[in-house]
Amino acid sequence: MTPIYRAVVAAILDESGVLDPVVRADGTFHDSQGDLLHSADGPALIVQALALADAAVNSRLGREVVEALAKDLGIDALEAKYDALGSEGHILSDDWAADTLIRAARFVASQPGA
Repeated sequence: MTPIYRAVVAAILDESGVLDPVVRADGTFHDSQGDLLHSADGPALIVQALALADAAVNSRLGREVVEALAKDLGIDALEAKYDALGSEGHILSDDWAADTLIRAARFVASQPGA
C-alpha cells in the first residue's frame, strides 16, 4: 500500500473511532491496543475503511487486501461485506472524496514526527 493510501485508510479508521490507527505497508492494521484484526469489531472496521478508501481514491487496492485477509483468516464474509460497501461507493460525492483526502492529510500532519 502506498503512503497516501495508508493515510486515507488510517484517517477513515480514526474517524470511525479507532484509537491511534496505524496502517502498515504490509497490510497490517493496529490500534492503541495492538493488532486491530483481533479486536471484536476490527475486521469489520478494516473492511469498511478499505471500501471507503477505494471509493475516495478510485482504487481496487482495498479489494485485494480484503481478499488476502479473507483467505488468511478464513472469513468469506469479509469479501461480501466489502462488495456490499463497495456497491454503495457510487453514491459518495466528489466533495466527500475531497474531504476524505483532506482528513488524511490532517491525520498525517498530526502524527508524531510529521
